[in-house]
Amino acid sequence: MVKWLARLATSQWAWVLILARAVGVQPIELFILPFTIDNTQLLARPPDIHPSEYSLPREDRVHLARLRYGQHPALLSYQKRLDGSIADACPGCNTTPNTIKHIMEDCTVRNHTHQQHNIHSMKAPWESPVQAMTYLRSLGLFGHLA
Repeated sequence: MVKWLARLATSQWAWVLILARAVGVQPIELFILPFTIDNTQLLARPPDIHPSEYSLPREDRVHLARLRYGQHPALLSYQKRLDGSIADACPGCNTTPNTIKHIMEDCTVRNHTHQQHNIHSMKAPWESPVQAMTYLRSLGLFGHLA
């Protein structure tokens, strides 16, 4: 029985190595659950952190990191996962779920603010973090958070 289990583990590990080589990643990366910008695709690397982010205060970097993961208390979509009684609609336009994608791209009420801060993409927290934080602070997104 033990020999059979050892052969099975060895053969499955061989498939992991073959798959990793075919995809072009290290084998361990197949077991880590990385995310993409919209948090919907597994086994893809997130973009690198922009060097200008290191100039931000630690509190702002934490806000950006939590927003990227979609687990920030200011996001109603995150709060709804914790408490089902919370409505998952944007307080501004009241149509789509209040996710970071909606805040950065889709909200029609915040459209003038997008243009004013030159935010046109969900990628802003990665590509221009200082500008993204200025935009998010102007929305009052972090006003109720310590």
